[in-house]
Amino acid sequence: MSETVIGLFPQSQEADELVPMLTNRGIGRSDVDVIGGRGASLSGTGADLTDKLARLGVADAGQQESFVEGVSHGGTVVAARAPDPRRAEQLVDLMQEHGATTCTHVPDTGWTTT
Repeated sequence: MSETVIGLFPQSQEADELVPMLTNRGIGRSDVDVIGGRGASLSGTGADLTDKLARLGVADAGQQESFVEGVSHGGTVVAARAPDPRRAEQLVDLMQEHGATTCTHVPDTGWTTT
């Protein structure tokens, strides 16, 4: 069962560098979404970001608030769909190695990039 890995990057440059790494490792560009920072699919704060995070599968209000706070301070959230839990754990490791300060994975909700 596929999962979504979601990481918060305090610097948008770190997230910008990660996206091509994901695609080079077989994650399709349509399976990657960027929130905040440069090249984002959604900008804004508060309710807009909370709604987007909920659609990605982040149900915990505390986690949502942490991600919203990070984006409001210039950070970037990267979400990537992994085909299975093993691959999701590999993506968590990759995100953390490249600067993610918060990283989680949740069951895939069938989200699409906008």
